[in-house]
Amino acid sequence: MLNRQIQHLERDFLEKGGIRERMTAARRTAVANTSTRSSLSSPSSAETAVQKNCPLCGGAMVLRTARNGKSAGQPFYGCSRYPECCGTSSADEKSN
Repeated sequence: MLNRQIQHLERDFLEKGGIRERMTAARRTAVANTSTRSSLSSPSSAETAVQKNCPLCGGAMVLRTARNGKSAGQPFYGCSRYPECCGTSSADEKSN
């Protein structure tokens, strides 16, 4: 009986992946759904005031806050296509 359970768990792991893979997939789906919902809603006045384009790919930029390094806690613009595109710009720069 234990052998069958181990075989079932192995088969499940090979088909669906491990817990980290499933959690990552679920998180990416949730973020994508949130991005879609927020892009469909009307933009706030702060969002309409500054429309930046990524210097690398031309995509939309999103205002973010640095978590690590010497700029931790400081705002910056990061590409909305991250991690495919790693374009950034300072929050102090004027919009293009």
